[in-house]
Amino acid sequence: MNCENISITKDKYTHIIWDFNGTLLDDLSAAVGANNVMLKKRGLRQIEDMETFFEMADRPMWDFYREMGFDLEKEDYREIAAEWGEFYREFSSSCTLFPGALECLCRIRDMGIPQIVLSASEKNILSDQLISLGIAEFFSEILGLETFHTIDKTGITQAWKSRNPTAVPIVIGDTENDVKTAEILSCDCILKSGGHRSAASLSKHGYPVIDSFDKII
Repeated sequence: MNCENISITKDKYTHIIWDFNGTLLDDLSAAVGANNVMLKKRGLRQIEDMETFFEMADRPMWDFYREMGFDLEKEDYREIAAEWGEFYREFSSSCTLFPGALECLCRIRDMGIPQIVLSASEKNILSDQLISLGIAEFFSEILGLETFHTIDKTGITQAWKSRNPTAVPIVIGDTENDVKTAEILSCDCILKSGGHRSAASLSKHGYPVIDSFDKII
């Protein structure tokens, strides 16, 4: 469902849990660019239609690569994931925050609500990006994956829940992974379109969908 405005206050939430890629960082072009280099190397058809990409990306990554034509019987998925990570690092170096993201981080900081990044990105790349963008200081915790192998935030989400059993967070993200994070935490969720999934894909999950950060007040 598309929403006009969503109120976030310290009375309602103890923490804001942000996804990063496609939520705060406008990096869809980098993600697609990395995939296209890998596809070209293998003589496979490159991604040109973003609607097709959105549809295919809404599934486990090993299924995504299999459908893109990768031979996972001959190639180790872990090596494919590592290769993608190297190309992504190169392509994402010029990516910027979405319009309004910094202002939203500032508003929430001024409310005194702790903000956390919980991302399926590899943690060293994640930390480097946050520092490069000048926003690392906004976050009390920066939680990423050890590798790109799984692209699944379940483990770090469950670990955070165990450390913070009385927390009442809200998750802000752009994919079904963020829906899963909210379900694990039994908390509210806001989904932002314009990232790695289409608005139509996000709407099916039943959470509020926004198209800009000024909808968060």
